[in-house]
Amino acid sequence: MFNLQIEIQENTFYCKKCINHKGCISVEIGSDGICNHCKEPDKYFVVPISQELKEQKRKEMNGILKKIKAKHRNRVYDCVVGFSGGKDSSYLLYILTVKYGLNVLAVSVNSGYMNKVALNNIKQTIKNLGVEHIFIKPPIEIFTKLYRWHIINYDSNDLPMMKKICDNCTDLIDSLVIREAARRGIPYVFIGLSPDENARYFFEIPKEKLNHSLLPEHWKSDFYSNEDRKWWWDPNEFGSKKKPRLLFPLHIWPYNEKEVIATVERAGLVRRGKADPLKTNCILIWAIGMYDIMRFGHHMYRLQIAKLIRQGVGDREHWLEIFNRLEPLVANGEFNTQQVDRFFKQIGMTRDELIELARFKRKNDPRRDNIENAMKLKGISL
Repeated sequence: MFNLQIEIQENTFYCKKCINHKGCISVEIGSDGICNHCKEPDKYFVVPISQELKEQKRKEMNGILKKIKAKHRNRVYDCVVGFSGGKDSSYLLYILTVKYGLNVLAVSVNSGYMNKVALNNIKQTIKNLGVEHIFIKPPIEIFTKLYRWHIINYDSNDLPMMKKICDNCTDLIDSLVIREAARRGIPYVFIGLSPDENARYFFEIPKEKLNHSLLPEHWKSDFYSNEDRKWWWDPNEFGSKKKPRLLFPLHIWPYNEKEVIATVERAGLVRRGKADPLKTNCILIWAIGMYDIMRFGHHMYRLQIAKLIRQGVGDREHWLEIFNRLEPLVANGEFNTQQVDRFFKQIGMTRDELIELARFKRKNDPRRDNIENAMKLKGISL
């Protein structure tokens, strides 16, 4: 077993530059104490994100905003903003309405698994900004079936379960938001993904992708019904109507996590302390996070926050302390317990069943020793 203090002193367990550590998926710590993600960050993006590319997309975004303003008086709504009640979507809504003066339609999707803090944030932000807002509420069974399918069929040594579920869930939520924009003839949809949330797309979902249905292949199986499938984006539903563009402005605008939180609190959009993503994230993050910690020895967000730190917009010491305290609590069912219990009740399975599944899968992982050493260091029971 590793001695945690010795490992930290010798800089051989944690990366010196980010919060990745030995045992994390795809992470190797070199003899210099630097992980492979820090040495070759572009390798883990869909496209290398250079400063030149960012500047090019900033100019494009400025052009889009000018175009929107030029037709401002001719539309009821200039754009749609996908609004989750988290810090980033609240911040994006604030910037577009207050700084740029746009007429925004805020669109939220209630999956039935939303965090209560996020729901309260939505109410307060909408009230204080005075923007138009709608809630799309598909039957909770749609998202329940989405989560259950992945839990039943998940089998990977290389990707956290949460990555697979979140990508699928995000695509469904994006589908619902963009369908609403298309139905109303609104040309732009803006989503508040932060700079670290760029593993699949940078700045925009490609137009050619939105020229086709977003329905995943596994949704064509008998596990789902035709009624379930109707919620997905399909451009054929809107005939010859011009399709909206879906963009992520926070990928290219200056971004500082602390300043984002300070801005939304200062503006009275979110009560102090309620913009923290640990309090606003969907309850899935902590329930499936429990599986990933017991399966891989770490929460998926450790890799994601490491990106923010790598980009110079996240505090390494703060997040290192947060994750080292958080992961054992999540694994032991001691974090956000009431809401996580609600997840298991809604999903129709127990915490013990999910943990046993994680342990079974871990036994056959060639990285098992590294994973279990990391777990022991954190005080997580095998």
